Amino acid sequence: MHLYLIIFIIYFFSSDFLSASDAIKLDSSLLPSSDISDPNKITIIPTIDTNLPLIPEEDIFDAQMSEAKSILAEAIISDLTGDTLEAAYQFELLFEALANVEVLSQYDEFQTLEFNRILTAAIDYYEDEAVTIDKVETGLSVAVLRDKLNEYVYSQKLEELEYVEERVEIIPGHIPITYNQKVASIIKFFQKEGRNSFQKWLNRISTYKPIILPILEEEGVPTELFYLAMIESGLNPKAYSYAHASGIWQFIASTGKMYGLKKDWWIDERRDFEKSTRAAAHYLKDLYKEFGDWYLAFAAYNCGSTRVKKEMKRSGSDDYWSLTRLPPQTRNYVPNIMAAIFISNDPQKYGFYKSAADKMEWRVVNIDKTVSLEILSECAKLDIGTLQAFNPELKQGTLPPLKEGKTYPFRLPLQATNVFDSLLENIEIEIVNEIVFIPISKSYTITSSVEICIIDLVERVLKDSIPRS
Repeated sequence: MHLYLIIFIIYFFSSDFLSASDAIKLDSSLLPSSDISDPNKITIIPTIDTNLPLIPEEDIFDAQMSEAKSILAEAIISDLTGDTLEAAYQFELLFEALANVEVLSQYDEFQTLEFNRILTAAIDYYEDEAVTIDKVETGLSVAVLRDKLNEYVYSQKLEELEYVEERVEIIPGHIPITYNQKVASIIKFFQKEGRNSFQKWLNRISTYKPIILPILEEEGVPTELFYLAMIESGLNPKAYSYAHASGIWQFIASTGKMYGLKKDWWIDERRDFEKSTRAAAHYLKDLYKEFGDWYLAFAAYNCGSTRVKKEMKRSGSDDYWSLTRLPPQTRNYVPNIMAAIFISNDPQKYGFYKSAADKMEWRVVNIDKTVSLEILSECAKLDIGTLQAFNPELKQGTLPPLKEGKTYPFRLPLQATNVFDSLLENIEIEIVNEIVFIPISKSYTITSSVEICIIDLVERVLKDSIPRS
């Protein structure tokens, strides 16, 4: 069965792959690796010819979609051959690639259909067909877990739920803390089906709480909003949802733009844990002003103000618990947050454990060069993954192109070598003023090209032992 699936995948994608040598690709590798054996002089030769013409957006779209298809095929192959970690990695790459497609300002009807087709195929496989992928957490895992929770909660009738005495704790200036049957049921879900995921979320608290709480306090909003972020993303800056929301606070692109979060090919500030937290605080303050109730503000954050107002008008009530025709996810939203508060404040009581992850401490270095993370890692004597964790908004492994006189505020971990500044100072590179799309010649050999991907995919199908169902 699985072998037939693989053959179908190859057939389905082959027309795109085999024509890929004539396609174009965005050159996101502005800076090649540099030999820094001499710490006093680092020279980087730019690879961009700024005289090349820009490629039409529709051609870029085709190239990016071909790449996304190749990654999807590779993810499925990895999963079916039992390579769990590689499958998880490929799915992360896939959702990153699809997020990059969104950078294009407009697509026509066909392009929108094509985009949704690939996204739907990825989600359907991830949810229903995956053999090993459920054993690890990817950027989409929170969204999948939320669907499982909805199924769990709504498979239970209210009368079947364990009776608990409802109580509400009200502290001036804070979010009311409610414990009822719905909250108790969700706590039970996290103790069972959602245990592994919630433990990962708990592990991230010591990393992100010291960053997020001071910002919430500065913005004058209740610190309990931290647990909204926990439910939205599992405190994962690279979390991604079906609705194309991204980051710890799960902003969609339009709302993020409204609250000052930049998103382009190079950066996505929805992933910036500082900027997105400040934007979320402003957004939630606006929602609270609109509704005068934090629970209703949370519901609007989840499904939109219009939907909440419509349900309030229909029901004749402004009580969140009485709005029974809100979407299932929204009806579970406040109970989710309450459950996260109870478990997080007493993990051992609910069968979890506290984890003391390292705090993220940094200093900001204002860099005036468009330089890759690879080079910065060599200057800092730290691995690229560490630098990426401190700067999750960087999407292409490099600082964005900078206009003359401009700098980029880069978070440099405090554990970086003390000679970082002197090494960085000696890097010589031209200032890049604009993005240039470079056509790929047939004579080029590019390891990430879809042509090579299909050749490799075919070879793996022939050589690998595919598990049979």
